[in-house]
Amino acid sequence: MTTTNAGPSMRVISYNVLSERLCRREEYFCCEQKHLATHHRHATIEAILAREVAELTVICLQEAGDAPYVLAGDFNFDPSSSTYSLLTTGNLPPSSEDYPHAPKVAHGRPSKWTPAVAPLRSAYVEATGSEPEFTNHATTRLARTAEVKTFTATLDYIFISPHWEASRCLPTLSRKALAAVKSFPSATEPSDHVAIGCSLSTTA
Repeated sequence: MTTTNAGPSMRVISYNVLSERLCRREEYFCCEQKHLATHHRHATIEAILAREVAELTVICLQEAGDAPYVLAGDFNFDPSSSTYSLLTTGNLPPSSEDYPHAPKVAHGRPSKWTPAVAPLRSAYVEATGSEPEFTNHATTRLARTAEVKTFTATLDYIFISPHWEASRCLPTLSRKALAAVKSFPSATEPSDHVAIGCSLSTTA
């Protein structure tokens, strides 16, 4: 397992290269797990995420080579965000208000960087036609006012390379089912993030 320190705006991420014996030969796939930190007070958070997700994804794709690749975790952005679009379409146009104009710093020196990566597919979109209605349901108490706010959104994803076919995703709740649930964790949900998962098989 390799661990990478991604800097102050992102928590430490790790990626694992896993192997299993298939058809009497050893085949590999790369699985990258991420937990991106978010800072709701920063107006440029989407640009920061777009820049760092692209950079780290490029690194891990290089590690994977031609092997099947899975990128999964808690990303702290929703399906309407520019960062989601970057991962699923492969680029972020300069016309986007979230385009990361700040240069990448390589070895202490600014360098030109273009937010473009090999596009990935969402396993849930491929298998069910859409992302879950939500994957996070939590309450937050504001320190200054003691006001309690409920936050519900889709933040967790399974992205896959073209090598995979996705099927039989874990079912998730609809927003209507939350009417009687103040927040997670609860008696039935051990975390404020619901479990997601799916069956993957190689296309070749």
